[in-house]
Amino acid sequence: MKKSSIFILFFLYQYFFTQPCSCIENPQLKELISCEPQIFKNSAKIYWQYNCDSSWLIFQNNNTKKKIFSLDKDLIDLTTRLGYSNIKEYKSSFLAEFRVITGCCEPPEYILHNKNNAEVIGKLGSLLYQGKIKNKIPFILTLKSYTSILFTDLNTNKISAYYIKQGLIENIMVQNNFLTIDDIFEEIQMIDNTIRLRYKILNNKTGRFENKSIKINIQNFYNHPI
Repeated sequence: MKKSSIFILFFLYQYFFTQPCSCIENPQLKELISCEPQIFKNSAKIYWQYNCDSSWLIFQNNNTKKKIFSLDKDLIDLTTRLGYSNIKEYKSSFLAEFRVITGCCEPPEYILHNKNNAEVIGKLGSLLYQGKIKNKIPFILTLKSYTSILFTDLNTNKISAYYIKQGLIENIMVQNNFLTIDDIFEEIQMIDNTIRLRYKILNNKTGRFENKSIKINIQNFYNHPI
């Protein structure tokens, strides 16, 4: 009886406390998917789990445990190459790449989550530039749409927008035969508190390409949050 009780307790422990992280039918998944948790400074953690039917990304903190992304059996081999990857922690949030497709020609979207409960703070769009203000305040500049650039302060999670002239992005892409928005700006620089985004566009009068730029003072973002 005693041995039976020990066996039952061991089985229950394995069932309730061991993370699903294997598939007998597809053992090579072990090389593709790591179930090692990424632990944040507030003791919250995020980690992958999988079996033969799917893979899923779990966020856990105190009494909160939620699935924030999953891939079914047909796509399980693409775990970390499709959907969530490259998660980075900040003061009260975490930033993740979200890959819509694998390969060409769609850049990943960046999604900002609350670090305490994993709620989405903002879907920021495609990366343009990442840096720090005065070498201490981290921020990310993203292209949200063909008419808006977002500035996100990664300390405060405040999101602000700069609106682009309608049709400009489309014209740059068509005239330069660009396939993705990654190619729109030839150079992005930050000098003092000003971000400059350089691009080429056709002058219809001369028939030649001209170098132009969008200049944005970072302080304008702080004055006009969304």
